[in-house]
Amino acid sequence: NKLDGLQLIEGLVARFASNEAYFCSAEFDETSTREQFINGLLDALGWDVLDQAGRGPSREVVFHRRQMDEPEFAGEAGWDDDLTEEELAAREPVARIPDYDVRLDGLTRFFVEAKRAGRSVDTRASILQVKSYAWSERVRIGLLTNFRRMRVYQCLTRPRYDDPDAGRLRDFDLDYTQYPEAWDTIWRLLSREAVLNGSIEALGRAPRGSLTVDENFLVELTDWRARLAQDLIDRN
Repeated sequence: NKLDGLQLIEGLVARFASNEAYFCSAEFDETSTREQFINGLLDALGWDVLDQAGRGPSREVVFHRRQMDEPEFAGEAGWDDDLTEEELAAREPVARIPDYDVRLDGLTRFFVEAKRAGRSVDTRASILQVKSYAWSERVRIGLLTNFRRMRVYQCLTRPRYDDPDAGRLRDFDLDYTQYPEAWDTIWRLLSREAVLNGSIEALGRAPRGSLTVDENFLVELTDWRARLAQDLIDRN
């Protein structure tokens, strides 16, 4: 429950503060940050991080779920003779691997992208990373955290590298020292109890005119076809 979660988070905050310099040093890597702090943050929010209930394939928190982008090529076999080994190797599926896939009833409710405590969560690449995971899977929100800081983004529109603040939820741009005082707010959105009761859906729909990942691809495909046709006409 929320009170038990608050007690857990207060303990994590106190532990981090007691040796912050070490936890933010290069000696303390991402795996250690996840195991010693971010797992605890999710646990405090009521998620069964280590699958203590034994749900197996239906577990609530999946670590490093591989999202595979499978390459497909029209007439692939007919082109292979002209390709080098390097070009053939480039056709391997591309793996995108979120650190945490948080689920209920088999459906992903949000992704968590974790960084080591000493690494900033302000970089555009990190922000684009978590947004891309969520948008491509039609997941509404993504959480980016190194425990020292937390940021939550709404991911209903196509992420743009030149607009990192798009979709940032202002109430969830927090330093770890703020977690206890902001616990009510954090709990109302990210706890298992809140998500089960529709907290993420309550954030609202995508802005008018925004496109899903499938719709966006169709628009791009139509543009490519038009440009290709015009190029053929221009070059006779």
